[in-house]
Amino acid sequence: MVYCPVCGSENPEEAEECRKCGKNLEHIIHNIKSEEREFNLLTVSGYVFIILGLFSLGTLSIVGLILGYKTFKQNDPRAKTHGFIIMILNLVVILFWIWILFFIPNWWQSSHLNESIAKFFRLPS
Repeated sequence: MVYCPVCGSENPEEAEECRKCGKNLEHIIHNIKSEEREFNLLTVSGYVFIILGLFSLGTLSIVGLILGYKTFKQNDPRAKTHGFIIMILNLVVILFWIWILFFIPNWWQSSHLNESIAKFFRLPS
């Protein structure tokens, strides 16, 4: 059975028009299927770009943020949930790489750490 998205009435699978409101079901069902495909493509792509962002110093996570936003802007509640998760995870990847690239080098160069390494290996400081 096919339910009319306009009035909600039940129709047979092969129906071209809704029995109750007369709306064209083929066109509506085609639009719903294309929206579902777009949702699936955006969601999968968004999650893939989270992983790619980990291996690209966070640069590809920017694309993932955009995909997450596009997913979030859809009308489907599932899309909003996945879009939000995708945006948050891509943001975490970007912040992770900013932390690694800008704060860790300063930590390695600190004199306190160099003294600790020298004591550990018994090197003259």
